[in-house]
Amino acid sequence: MSRHRTYRVIVTRTESYEIDIAAGSETTAIANAERLWENGARRYFPLVDKQEKATFRIDEHASSFLRDISNEDRARWAKKALQTFSQETGSDMGREALHDLLSDLGHYARSIGLDFRDEMGRAADVCAEEIAEEVQS
Repeated sequence: MSRHRTYRVIVTRTESYEIDIAAGSETTAIANAERLWENGARRYFPLVDKQEKATFRIDEHASSFLRDISNEDRARWAKKALQTFSQETGSDMGREALHDLLSDLGHYARSIGLDFRDEMGRAADVCAEEIAEEVQS
């Protein structure tokens, strides 16, 4: 079972942005934030304020309030979401309900102006990273 902290990474360039990243260490959190930033995933970094130079640092105050999260925690949260969805729609807890929920999340993403395929790709990448961290532990 992998347990790691979630760090709030502050990215400062012309403006300041932040992102919460689960990682085994501050160094890994910063490296993951840099990789996302450099690979064009800047839309995942909400704007905080204006600055000059691009820097990456951990927000110690915010990170201290974020608790350790395991992949078991994430699976439990997803199960609760699927159970609620199943109750609302009258579907079972199997593959069909999962597909229906993901499809409906696509409709929701579109309604708030997000590209669902991009979001699913990012989610798949994050899941793979979290599984890799668990295997490394």
